[in-house]
Amino acid sequence: MFFNQPDRTWNPSTMSQELRSHETIVRQQMEKLATSGFLKADIHANYTYSPTPELAEKVENLNRTYREMSVAVIAFIYEKPTDKLKGFADAFKIKKD
Repeated sequence: MFFNQPDRTWNPSTMSQELRSHETIVRQQMEKLATSGFLKADIHANYTYSPTPELAEKVENLNRTYREMSVAVIAFIYEKPTDKLKGFADAFKIKKD
């Protein structure tokens, strides 16, 4: 949501309505995203998408990968590989039919 609407300001109340989730949980996650450098909060607990340049590049890459290979990304998220790094790399292998 933030990535697709970078100029929009969100607060936990409006975000919880949008996500149909509990406001307390949404507030906690928004605070974590702000602490991690993805969001910027103002004094009224309104948040905007404001990642560091490095994070913005990673989000762009993830978004592109998801658009191009959504099944592989979803499979990676839900599968439980024994070797997480190998599992992540395998999710992006191009398979020949």
